[in-house]
Amino acid sequence: MQSSTVTAIVVAALSLGLASAAVHAETNGTGAQVPHALMDLSAQLPAPQAPTGMRTVYVGADLDGDGQPDIADPTGKGPRGEDAYGEGRFHARRDGGEREHEGVDYVSTPGQAVEVGHAIGHAHSLQRRYRAITDHVHLELADRRGKKLDAEKLILAKNAVFPAASAMGD
Repeated sequence: MQSSTVTAIVVAALSLGLASAAVHAETNGTGAQVPHALMDLSAQLPAPQAPTGMRTVYVGADLDGDGQPDIADPTGKGPRGEDAYGEGRFHARRDGGEREHEGVDYVSTPGQAVEVGHAIGHAHSLQRRYRAITDHVHLELADRRGKKLDAEKLILAKNAVFPAASAMGD
C-alpha cells in the first residue's frame, strides 16, 4: 500500500472515530501492513464532550466579603425593558414624571418560584390590572439608613458556559 493510502486510512479512522476502518484496511493482499499501533485509534481519541452554549446569568454582589453573594436576582432573568407602562429600571419616571421608580423590575413568568437563595413565593401575572405590561417581580433594596439602592449595580449580568440543553434558558 502506498503511504498516501495509509494516510487516508488514518484520517478516516480519526475523523470517524472508527477503529474498525483500520482493521479492514490492515492488508491489501501483497501490500504493506498497517502498523498495529494504528489499529485501535479510538482509545487515543479524547472522550466526546457535551456541546456547550452561553447563557446570561445574574450574580449578586458579595457585600460582607465572605465570598458568597448577599443579593440575588429573584427570577433569574433580566430587568424589565420598556413596555406600555414604562421601564423597569431604577429611577425610571413614574406618574408622568411626578416620581421615580424606587426599585428594579425583574422579568418573570407567572407561577415561577421567586428566590433569594431559597424560594420565598411565586410570581403572578399582572395582565388583569396592567394589560400589556411585562410580567415581573419588583425588587426594592435599601441601605441601613433607608436610602434606596439600584439593584442593577448590585446584581450583574455575566455570560456563563453551560451544557447545550441548559443554555437555551430554563
